[in-house]
Amino acid sequence: MLRWIRTLVGDIVKDWRQFAHYVFWGAITAFLNLCLFFVLANWCGWNYALANVAAWVVYVVAAYFTNRWFVFHRRGDGAGAVWRGLRDFAGCRLGTCVLETALMALLVSGLGLPKNPVKIGASALSATINYIVSRFWIFSKVKREAKKYTDQG
Repeated sequence: MLRWIRTLVGDIVKDWRQFAHYVFWGAITAFLNLCLFFVLANWCGWNYALANVAAWVVYVVAAYFTNRWFVFHRRGDGAGAVWRGLRDFAGCRLGTCVLETALMALLVSGLGLPKNPVKIGASALSATINYIVSRFWIFSKVKREAKKYTDQG
């Protein structure tokens, strides 16, 4: 496991521009998510849960295409591949959203830890998982690139 982590970190350091683009575009789409939520919930009077879901859907679609075009430089592939990629991307994001929510429930409600630091930590964990899944599964140019992480003792 430790060898796998060292290899992964080494690859991220080696391809730091890609990681920097991921962080940059992630910040842009997160800002879009927040702005859309605030507009829908506060100015349009939508219920906060409905506003959150609508903002999340727009965020995921925007994040998918910015990651596809500007981070992982995937173009073409046909409409079927784009839709499959969007489905997988949204599924991963939904999975990490559930993980983040469960962690918050456990640590804030269960253990009484302060919500803001827990949210930051849970978001950092989610972003890390999302990057790894995006890089080695959803947008992988060569599927065997991920194999080097799974083949190690």
